[in-house]
Amino acid sequence: MRTFVPSVLGLVALICMPSAISARVASPTLAALSREADLIVLARVERISVESPDVSIASSRVIEVWKGGQELSGGTVTFTASSSIACDMSTATVGRLSVLFLERDKNQKAIRIAVSGRGQMLINEVDGKSYASLMGVILPKELESLDKLSPREPGKGILAVEDLKGYVVRTLTKRR
Repeated sequence: MRTFVPSVLGLVALICMPSAISARVASPTLAALSREADLIVLARVERISVESPDVSIASSRVIEVWKGGQELSGGTVTFTASSSIACDMSTATVGRLSVLFLERDKNQKAIRIAVSGRGQMLINEVDGKSYASLMGVILPKELESLDKLSPREPGKGILAVEDLKGYVVRTLTKRR
């Protein structure tokens, strides 16, 4: 009876406090995201197929390769574009241009957006210039976010794509 009561209390605590056991994803630095990604590309989503109610697969036309897979330039990359855990931000929309930091799933041999979707940076055009929106990625001090409404909000920012690419290339070159 003595072991039964603590076990029941422990079970009740787990049921009543879901926030204590919910999954959280730490915000990576842009440098760490760049180094740890297996593949970094600028790509446009061409097609999405639904494999199951919980799994969508996106096929994207590769415009530029920033890291790995140089043979993909002008080709297609296919990746999982659906959430795997509660705080996963992975998604895809046909026609959408993005910088994708992708990683290979070691167990399933699939490719997915790095760090639970934080490795997807949507591109918007403003006055003929391309800008990337970052969510959940910590910017280095040398890169200033163009988001003047919340310029120092951790893990959020807007960068010119050319500045983002320059930083990624410099980061990868330093490592060698």
